[in-house]
Amino acid sequence: MKYWRYALPAAKKIAALKERTSLAGIPTIYVNDNFGKWRSDFKKLVAHVIDDQTRAAPIAELLRPQAEDYFVLKPKHSAFFTIIIFIIVYLLLGHVKC
Repeated sequence: MKYWRYALPAAKKIAALKERTSLAGIPTIYVNDNFGKWRSDFKKLVAHVIDDQTRAAPIAELLRPQAEDYFVLKPKHSAFFTIIIFIIVYLLLGHVKC
């Protein structure tokens, strides 16, 4: 993969940002492809990537979701294709200090 060498350095910067936002009480919203499996379990997906030592395991370790985080398995092309992500953000507005 042409851009793979940039992935881990980018993940390290994202992990630092995630730590700062977590300390500020802002949860992370993870968005991932459902791989055509509408009964996908996000926690199992992350566990597979880490436990089976896939190429992305170091990145998944850095960005592992915490209990206070949210996730969306995206339907089709984008997390913004339907309103699910907007509903989550709307519900969080009462909990996130801007």
